Amino acid sequence: MVTDGGNPSGISDPNRLKNEAYILLILNAIDEWTEKNAQPNIFFDSEKESLASEVIHKWARDTFRGSQQSLLYGFLSKGIEIPEPKFVSPASSPGLEIADLVSFSIARFYDRMWKGKEIEIDPGRMGLVTYLGYASNGDLLWRRQEGYPWELFYH
Repeated sequence: MVTDGGNPSGISDPNRLKNEAYILLILNAIDEWTEKNAQPNIFFDSEKESLASEVIHKWARDTFRGSQQSLLYGFLSKGIEIPEPKFVSPASSPGLEIADLVSFSIARFYDRMWKGKEIEIDPGRMGLVTYLGYASNGDLLWRRQEGYPWELFYH
């Protein structure tokens, strides 16, 4: 559970949530791929404009390196060396474009469901997708399934 001392909702500041969501996504990918004896190479669209092929995000580097000090990291990585996730220019690879399409489709589905409108893109047609989110009390919610887990994430 993510908490912030005096915050009665149990949800802390956006930067802390971003860091936690980031590392949970990374650790989930590490666990899934090392289970198959594979070494994941993880890429994200950069948040900053840059002409460089790779961009360093200090918050992400610090979060990743901090996770490597935990006992959980050793268990999830299964002894496989994991390169630090990289941030690259948006639209610089087909994989990132697919991730953008999936993200847009899920956001559009959520928006249409919330407004009670017709669904144009059914997430169930994308196959298995891993969904991470937070409950209203700050607990992490995780589900891997075909189709968006509306009942789980919509409160």
